Amino acid sequence: MKHKITRYQLFEMVFFLTHGFLITGLFPTLFSLSKTGSLFAIFLGTILGCLFLLLLEQVRKKDVLAILDSYFPNVFRIFFKIVLFFSFSLLSGVLLFEQTNYTTYNLLIGSSPIIISLIFLILIFFIAKEKIEVLARFQEVLFFLFCLCFVLLVVGLSPLANPDLLKPLAGEHVWEATLFYFPTTTIPMSLLLFLPKQKVDLPQKQTKYIIVSYLLGNLFVLLLSILILSILGPDLASIYRYPETVILKKISYFSFVERMEGSLSILYLLDLTVFLTFTIHAARNCLRSIFTKNHFLLDLFQGILIFFLSFHLPTNRGSLLLYFGGFFLSFIVLLFLVLRFSKKKEKIPES
Repeated sequence: MKHKITRYQLFEMVFFLTHGFLITGLFPTLFSLSKTGSLFAIFLGTILGCLFLLLLEQVRKKDVLAILDSYFPNVFRIFFKIVLFFSFSLLSGVLLFEQTNYTTYNLLIGSSPIIISLIFLILIFFIAKEKIEVLARFQEVLFFLFCLCFVLLVVGLSPLANPDLLKPLAGEHVWEATLFYFPTTTIPMSLLLFLPKQKVDLPQKQTKYIIVSYLLGNLFVLLLSILILSILGPDLASIYRYPETVILKKISYFSFVERMEGSLSILYLLDLTVFLTFTIHAARNCLRSIFTKNHFLLDLFQGILIFFLSFHLPTNRGSLLLYFGGFFLSFIVLLFLVLRFSKKKEKIPES
């Protein structure tokens, strides 16, 4: 048991990953697509996400790297590991860029993005080098901090909400907004491929914890969306770069405790930190499964690659989201089909 993570740590991990894309432009894009209809888009995207998780649970019986080693020829095995490594490295570059951007834009205004990016990368990289059990304990501490910040956020913002700004609830382009929101909550779930059921206690009850955690994570996004729209209105909410941070500037406790946005902004950085940590950890495992020696050089190569990618990303983030969503969904479906076909194949001699 000491080598396994608890189901509560799995719950916290899924909760963080559900809104790992929160400060990467999720809200302004969502609101510009469907205004107040984005609330329905979140609901529909959550339903699609639950179906995706049920599919993912069929694949999580083994570590994804073990599945590749067991069921794929050597050439395809190496090919998929390389593609996974570069995909997770590219995703890490995107997350590092957004984390640096958010920090220099809202918290450390005027600071050098290069220095801030290096600090984040070095700190998170050393955390990501640990085993999955250590990472689970790390995010367990962050979860309590998240809950505290969230309570303060709700208490401070609820009196400012104006329900009239949510009318009309039926917005346009709801389906387009749903197709945008759905991959933002499911792409991070692909990291569960590196956490097979055997590494978590009570494997038979994991699906329930994952689904409940995913629903609560989406509920957090829904509540935050309602607060943003009911305070700023749909038009302003779609214009601001970080509307989730703008509303924090309006918080005032007891009429004299003000300017809390700097402290409460940690709430949004926690999601991205957990997401980035597990993404770098997954990319590192993929690379080390191909090259078993010179780990220091491999880590150095990975760190330089992520740092380089974070400053040389495509200007069209939508194309990256489309790539990540299409690739991980297709890859999980492929693994599902391979495992199902292999099962049938094993039963043939017995009949």
